[in-house]
Amino acid sequence: MTGTAVKLTNDRTLKWTLYDFAVGFYLFTIILADGTILFDLSVVLLVGLGVLRLLSTRRFSLNLFMGMMALFIVYNAIIIFAGVVEFPEVSTKRLITVGFNFVVNILLAQYLIEESNRKKCMRCFIALAMICIVYILAFSWRSLFQGRFGVGTPYLFGLRGANGDFFLSNYVCRILYTAFVFCIYLRWNVSENNKSVKQARKYLFLALIFAFFSAMTGSRAGIIFIAMFLVLSYVMKSRSFESKLKYLVITVMVLGIVYLAIMYIPALYNVVGRRLEILLNGVLSDDGYAYRSTAYFRDNMRNLGRKWFLERPIFGWGLDAFTQLSPYETYSHNNFIEILVSSGIVGFLFYYGGIAFLFMKCSAARKNERSRTEAIVFFSFLAAAVFMNVAHVDYVSRDSLFLFYMTAAAVADWGKGGVILKY
Repeated sequence: MTGTAVKLTNDRTLKWTLYDFAVGFYLFTIILADGTILFDLSVVLLVGLGVLRLLSTRRFSLNLFMGMMALFIVYNAIIIFAGVVEFPEVSTKRLITVGFNFVVNILLAQYLIEESNRKKCMRCFIALAMICIVYILAFSWRSLFQGRFGVGTPYLFGLRGANGDFFLSNYVCRILYTAFVFCIYLRWNVSENNKSVKQARKYLFLALIFAFFSAMTGSRAGIIFIAMFLVLSYVMKSRSFESKLKYLVITVMVLGIVYLAIMYIPALYNVVGRRLEILLNGVLSDDGYAYRSTAYFRDNMRNLGRKWFLERPIFGWGLDAFTQLSPYETYSHNNFIEILVSSGIVGFLFYYGGIAFLFMKCSAARKNERSRTEAIVFFSFLAAAVFMNVAHVDYVSRDSLFLFYMTAAAVADWGKGGVILKY
């Protein structure tokens, strides 16, 4: 199936087919219309065309990550039907969501196995993230100066989304720092292939924009994620100890300058500095949690989660049980606690076993020149994302799952630990 050529740069064109459009439409909806009827339409289109594409190519790629995610779903289905879980109706509903996300992402991964398709998706995601910034500025520009960029922004056409009628600033932050990761990779890719210097500068400029607006959401997680990603990726990319030390020093200096700007420029302090100060006080002092902060709330949920996990350590209470058990009537805001409480040690090993496989394969792929840069970027993303699991629940987050499965697709493309089924 061929498509029309769309000029994207001065030196290359990319062909967009109908399936490319379906993928782009899906990305559009998870960024700007997650959970709305537009999202439902994009999934129908993506799955329908994805199945047709599999019938056409007559090949299906799998690796251990995909297998472990499938086992995680099967295991949770077994304990539900065996009557082990405490809240079967709630767990069944969550299982349907998890299974639904798995089908969508494993079909998407078949498309992302081609490196050119991964780059298409990255460029598309970056463009959509820029549209997201413009859209928020157009409809709730005041949020930029109120400490939570994106708060109060309605979904497209007034539709009701997954999080209600309005965007959540933490969700906006995750979209923006994902776009930041893609900009860093594409900048390196352009430079390594001796392409236009203007292109490299463009991606650097876009990365700075995404980092700035990510910080303006007031999300501490976004600041920590970007800092951790930068340190890891630049140090790993350096080949000699001297280069590693140089990039480490430069990165720390840049982060130090950013920190000083945030703490001493009033406009930035009011948006980000106060929340960063609360975080540091909470970590570095005994009475830090006395400050008004979600940190105290999250700490209580972690303690409750540990208690409930120890009551049922092997099989857990069932998917989404934390919401039912908690006096706060919400999820744990911690992926480790969420899975341990819901699926026990067995489910935890299935889920994080798959991610451990990706870590190992990305680490091994750094030794190959063809995959080195991409492997470093995905390894650094995985490390930062898993670290931030202490403050975010990933296993039902479509934007996070998209990057996990893109990494799995890249691993399959590098020929690391996968199988191809031909029929």
